Amino acid sequence: MKKIILIGAGGHARSCIDVIEQSKKYKIFGLIDNKKSKSKIFGYSIVGTDKELKKISRKVSNAIVCVGQIKTPKIRMNLYKKAIKAGFKLPVILSSHSYISSYKNWRRNHYYERCYN
Repeated sequence: MKKIILIGAGGHARSCIDVIEQSKKYKIFGLIDNKKSKSKIFGYSIVGTDKELKKISRKVSNAIVCVGQIKTPKIRMNLYKKAIKAGFKLPVILSSHSYISSYKNWRRNHYYERCYN
């Protein structure tokens, strides 16, 4: 099973953990937050900060941005860019309960979808 790191440790990360665990495609290595903490989210440790992405990418090759969006996508987009620059692959994680419209054009919105995976 491939390892994956979750960038973000808030409420949206909890939802992502649930979907990732159900998919059984990835083993969650840990979470990244903007400050170090000894707390755990559903049993997973916060293993570093977004300033340590490059170092963490030597241990884990997959990442997912797990920061929610309220008013603006700026934080998510910045984390996406940092993850790409650090060398992570950002797989699309879909719940088995997801519905995707037949009108969805994945190719045209590739960057957008990766930001909101």
